[in-house]
Formats: sequence, structure tokens, C-alpha cells
Amino acid sequence: MRTRLLALSAVLVTLLAPVAAAGEECAATLLGADRRASIVALSRAGSSLHVASGAALSVFDITDRSAPIERGTVNLDSVAVDVAAAGTTAVVLTTAGLAFVDAADPDQPVIAGTFPIPPEWAVRHLSVRGSHAFVPAADGLHVIDFADPADATEIGALAMDRATDVVVASAERAYLAAAWTLVTVDISNPAAPAAVSTVDIPSSAGDTLSLSPDGGRLAVWGNITEGHHSWASIDLARLVDPDLPEFRFQQDGLDKSISAVTLAGNRAYVEGAVWNISDLTTPLVTGELLGGYVRFHATTGDPDVLYVADENGLLIEDVAVAADPQLLAAFPFPGPAIDAYVAGATAVVLDAGGLRTFDTMATGRLEPLGDLRRTQSYPLSLTRLGDHAVVEEVAQQGTKLVLVDLADPADPVPGATLPSGWHRPVVDGSLLYSGGECDVVSVYDVGDPASPVWLAQIDGGPYCYEYDFAAAGGRLYFWIYVTGYPTYQQALDTYGLSVPTQPQLLGSALVERHRGSSHARGRLLLLAEWDRLRILDATDPESPEELGQIALPPSHRGIPRDLSLYGSRLAVSTDVNVDPDVDLSPTILDLSQPAAPTLWGRVPTAGTADSVALGAGVLVVADGEAGVSIYESCTPFADGFESGDLSEWTPTAGELRSPADN
Repeated sequence: MRTRLLALSAVLVTLLAPVAAAGEECAATLLGADRRASIVALSRAGSSLHVASGAALSVFDITDRSAPIERGTVNLDSVAVDVAAAGTTAVVLTTAGLAFVDAADPDQPVIAGTFPIPPEWAVRHLSVRGSHAFVPAADGLHVIDFADPADATEIGALAMDRATDVVVASAERAYLAAAWTLVTVDISNPAAPAAVSTVDIPSSAGDTLSLSPDGGRLAVWGNITEGHHSWASIDLARLVDPDLPEFRFQQDGLDKSISAVTLAGNRAYVEGAVWNISDLTTPLVTGELLGGYVRFHATTGDPDVLYVADENGLLIEDVAVAADPQLLAAFPFPGPAIDAYVAGATAVVLDAGGLRTFDTMATGRLEPLGDLRRTQSYPLSLTRLGDHAVVEEVAQQGTKLVLVDLADPADPVPGATLPSGWHRPVVDGSLLYSGGECDVVSVYDVGDPASPVWLAQIDGGPYCYEYDFAAAGGRLYFWIYVTGYPTYQQALDTYGLSVPTQPQLLGSALVERHRGSSHARGRLLLLAEWDRLRILDATDPESPEELGQIALPPSHRGIPRDLSLYGSRLAVSTDVNVDPDVDLSPTILDLSQPAAPTLWGRVPTAGTADSVALGAGVLVVADGEAGVSIYESCTPFADGFESGDLSEWTPTAGELRSPADN
């Protein structure tokens, strides 16, 4: 009963919240987030492990390595890049700067302060000793004093061209990679770091450093791309004289990239391989780590235990026997959030590892409900089908659709599968349209999602190129190319599905080239292009009419964008902001007057906003590597139907018509 009362209170708060007038911008307020995603870095503080993933920092209790416990998580305002521990403070390098996380209470880590970093510094790594953060940048080494995290200050710098990484070996020395040289730096006075010696790095890709815990060995490694060619290299150096590193091994031109190198004792962990480096001049591969694609790994004091981050989460491995690593524990992490939709009070989110559901009515946060991991496939898109989710994914057998039963959102159950061809499926009533690999759309009856039935196939013509389709009200709108190079003329074909087994071509019209995303509501077509939204009236299949358009922030990755329509509000995803002068936040548009769409509001996000999903009073953002965020969207319940069932809407003159009027 208490849960239902809380949900009702949230409903009333949403209904009573101030709503922006037409033409005014609505300020979207962050209600809650789970910004965990792929693990990018680990650091240890005693019996705690600090895990930077997505735009979040999680604190684990690793007292029992066979059963790590996630104690607490704090969301960050930007995506994490690296992390280093300073006692109970975790220093997180993000795309915006440094975040100092106080983890003295591991159950409730909090951000104690930040230090902004200019984009031109191009920082990818950091190292910490005491209360000083050493930050390598394009113009050299910067030293940040965070004794007072709320007032962190740069106290020193060493000018150096193209510094890329730094490791601190002791209170006296640090090693800096800069422009294919390895610089030994005197840091005895952090306010005045000074170069002691400089040696050339043998390989062509030496921009990342790894130091053994005992300070006796150093690995210099990295990846490089020139045109269509890419390779990786690794060099190993002895540090008998800490002021003059001696390179003893070089392997250049590796044909696969390296994402992780860790040194411990007489071993080097290079990606997923275990090297014996007792003789530094001739390393030997002696074993393979467990897990898939390795993103990062680290030791935490015990050379026989390795903490490995792969695409599925955190693995703790016993590597005492290098040839036979043993799994001590596994803790799954969500991957980048890819797609989402809102169904009543439930947010359904697709990430790189599977599907999750959340209660959007939880007070001030997203409350997890269910989790379905898909470890043998990679998901592409998500579409709602009543109380089912249609997940498009790539597996060894090819691209397919999986119909997941969400009648109980806390218990997702995968069911029937259908073939697919790299195009987000479209649902219209009991019909599902699945794109083929080459201008072909298949029609299925999914009235019973447990037993979908193939009905028909629509061929878009001889020119296999870009295409798009949308469906509503028993019509399929199919954009195809009718002539090839060099003219590339495009047609909009409209099919009627009154008899679904016999699609009828109602009309065809040459149209302005459409390259983007589309959504159909009744006889209106919403087309999101690279820099604008166009609204077409497709009532006459032979002569679709453009009613209006509105500019959108240009998408630097191009198209397609994600569209989510709720009532007369349309949310349009964009991209991460790579140009500070252009606002690329997701946009909410007011389409109540289709001939004159207006800006309703923008939503600042921490990631790339791969997908946006509007619901009653909320906007859920599948934010790429920044996980999931939920915002108050200033969109009230449409006609008070809190359940999200819009079948009983009453159309209002001059407004975008509801699904019931399609």
C-alpha cells in the first residue's frame, strides 16, 4: 500500500507541476539516474575498490574477493575516463575535468569538489600521490592540489609537448610519456616539477604507461592509426636506476589494439594474455585470462589476484597459476544505454548487455525492477509491442528480433524470435513491420506475441541503398530510391494493409530526399533530418504536402535520430556536444500546431543521448556511456490517463491527433 501511495503522490506532483506555455522553453529537471555503464578504470583503497563506469563511480567491498559487495554509487555530471585512489578519496577524471569523490562512507559516496579541465588539454589519464593529482596534457604536466577538494587548485606545471600519460613511482619521481619520449620527472616539490632525463621510446605507439607495484619495471604501450592502417606496440623497460630507464624489449606493429597492460611481480598482463617477464628481454606467453574483450585490469596488492573489466562487468580472477586462471567472482555491469521507451509508469531500457526495467514513479530516482542479460548477442534497438518489448539484436545466426514478455516488468521473459535486417521494427496495432537487408519489409501478425505469423513481404525496388519506413492507421509509408547514381531520386510509396496478406499500393510520389528517422501518427509523417524536423500530411498518397518544419541542432554523427511522441510533444535525440558553441542537447518540440512547430525545451545530458522516451511527465534518456537518466519533462498526463493507455483520447481541433484517430 505504501508503494501505491508514493506512486499516486508522484502522479499528483506531476499533474500540479507548472507547465510552460506554448513557445516557451520548459526546464527539464533531473529526477534520478543510473549512470553506470562500461567499466573504464579501477583503483584500490584498502579493502575498497573504486570502479569508474559510464558517468558513475561505484565503491565495492572486496574483503571477501569471492563475493564483492557493491556498497554505493555516485552519479557524475560527465563520462568517466580514469580513476585514482587517495585514501578514501577517489579522483575521477571525466570528460569535463576532475571529480573528487569522498568515499569515507562507502554506502554513500559524495562528490566533494570538482576541478574543470579545458578541452584543449586533451587529458586521458591521471596519477595521484597524497593530495596531489598529476595530469598530463597536450601542453605538459599539471599538478593539482586537492587537500581541500572543494577548492582544488593548480600549484605547478612542467611545459612539455604532447604529454599523454604519467605514473608516480615515489615521492621523488614520476614518469611522463610525451611526444614519443619517456621523461623522468622530479616531483619532490610538486609545485615545481622538473625534468631529470629524457629517453626515446623505441616504438611508434608509446603513449600509455603502466608501472609495476615495486617500481622496478615500466611498460610503454599504445595504439596508432594512420589512414586505413592501425597497429599497436608495447615496450618494456627496467628501472634499476630510476633516473635512467633502460628499454629491454620492443614489439611494434601488433595487428590488434591494446586496451590494458598491467605489471605485477614477474608477469605482464597484456590485454587477455599472461606474459612471463622474468627475463625482460624475452617475454613468454604463459596463459590467457578469462572473460571477453578486456577493457581494463589491475592488481590490488596481491600479484596472484587480478581485477578484470570486460564488456560484461567486473571479474575477479585467481592467477596464481598463470596457465590456468580461476574465476573467483563476477559482478555484471550494464553496458552503454542504447534505446528506451516508456510504458505507463515503467521505463524499458536497452543497454549493450541486455534489457532493464525501471519504476519511473519512484520518488526522486529510478528504481530498478527487472534485468534480462543477453550475453551471446549485441542489441541494436527496442520497440514497444503492448506488454512486450521487441529487441533487435545481432547474434552468431545473424540479425533477429526477440519478443520479450514484460507483463511483469520485474520478470522479463524472452519469447518468440523473428528475422530482421538492420532497421528498427515498426509496430502498428497487431502488425509488426521488419526491415530486410535490401529495401524489403516483412509484415507479421503479432496479435499473439507468443506466436507471430508472417503475412506478406513488400519489395522496395531494384536499388538497394538507403531506405526508411513508418506505419500508422493501417498504412505503411516506404521511402525508396527509384533511380540510382548519379540522380538518386527518391519516392514515397504508401501501402494499405486493410488486408494484411495483400498489401495494396495506394500511391507513389517523388519526394525531397529523406535521410533520417521517421514517425507516423495518423496521416502525419514526422521526418527528423540532419538539421531539421519536417512535418508532412500524407493523406493523399499521390501528393504528400509539407505542413511545416523547425530547425534542429545539427547532429555531428549525422543520422538517424531517435523520436518519441507523447500527445503533441515530440522528443528528438541528438548527439554529444563536440562544439561548445552549438547546443546539442535532446530537444522537446510542441507539435500541437503541425504547421508551426515550436521549441518546448532542451534536456542537458551527461552522455550522447542515443535514445529519448517521453511519457507522462517524464523523459527517459538512454544516454550511451552515461547510462540512464530520467527528467521531469513538463509534459502532463494526456487527458489524465496515468496508465499510458491512450486508446480513449478525445481529439482536439487543431492539435496532433492521438493514436486512436489514426
